[in-house]
Amino acid sequence: MARTVSRFQRFVTPLNGGILLTLVPTVIYATMDVAFEPGDRLLLYTDGITEAARVKGNEDEFFGDAELARVLTSTPASDDLMAAVLHGYQRWIGEGAPVSDDVSVVVIERLEQAVPSCDLINGCRDCWELTRRAA
Repeated sequence: MARTVSRFQRFVTPLNGGILLTLVPTVIYATMDVAFEPGDRLLLYTDGITEAARVKGNEDEFFGDAELARVLTSTPASDDLMAAVLHGYQRWIGEGAPVSDDVSVVVIERLEQAVPSCDLINGCRDCWELTRRAA
């Protein structure tokens, strides 16, 4: 997760070394609570990103956590984080190179602007005002 103060925090579950984007109904998963402050961005990705390989000499060299961290730390908070990760991935494997694994990236960002709370059952003045102005 990218924090607003230009630092990163990596979340790893103890059982499998990562966080899942897909859930299986018969498995019990660990949960955790994390403060998500305005300006924070959460990056979720599949192993197709970190396991992306390019040939260097006689061996494959993987994108890995180190290259991902380099991309994250070199991306200003005002930039599109998803585009930066995908660009770094494409640059790593080479332009036009075939994709050899699934590549999924999700970025969730908490905006600075607060959204007014609302009582959806009884309605609220803010929602009524917004609806009235839009009509």
